[in-house]
Amino acid sequence: VKKGAGELSLDLGEGSYTIVKNNGNENNNTLISLPVTGDSPSDTSALSALTVLEGALRIQGEGADKTTVHANDPVLIGGRYAGAAPSVLALNDVTMTTDNHHISFGRNVPAGGRASALYMTNSVFRTNKLEFGHDESANPLEYVLNMKDSTLVDNYKIQFCWGNAAARITADNSVIECTGDNGLIIGRVNSAVFTGEQAAFRATKADGTGNAGRLLVYNSNFSEGA
Repeated sequence: VKKGAGELSLDLGEGSYTIVKNNGNENNNTLISLPVTGDSPSDTSALSALTVLEGALRIQGEGADKTTVHANDPVLIGGRYAGAAPSVLALNDVTMTTDNHHISFGRNVPAGGRASALYMTNSVFRTNKLEFGHDESANPLEYVLNMKDSTLVDNYKIQFCWGNAAARITADNSVIECTGDNGLIIGRVNSAVFTGEQAAFRATKADGTGNAGRLLVYNSNFSEGA
């Protein structure tokens, strides 16, 4: 569990690394309470295998074709915790894969909580069900996805903005793609704003036909260009 407003940096050399091995319970209805002593909480039901509640986790590699990071269980960036700083995952020069497990940015964030963010530079992120601003019912928070020279590909479903959440997506020379049958869903209640240069935003089936892929946009501002 990462907490505190500062940045935790993992500087990794060439090779393949596993940073998550054990699954959490992810009870989305339980408020997260952490002891001030820094000890493990008595109730871990709302925590995932890797959880960032405050501040940034930055993973720095030597190149997306040289450094690979595996998360063998679900990842949670932000949750039912009123943190003092936004929760951030930053990927630089690395390939990260959740190995057929899902990743959530924001899950039932309580009053006083902060939005989450994903920053990618020269990186590849392979996920299985990515939720970005999911079940955000109390606060009109804006989640941020910023990509430069990067690829985000999901093999099940990408879902931006659920409940009262909003998202601001900037993708320069980058690709956001869902290859699964459930497709890519943008903006359920509030808006998702997409801008970028030389960027692709698409939903296709894994076999390349796109017959089962879908791109759904609800109540959103969807545009390309600065």
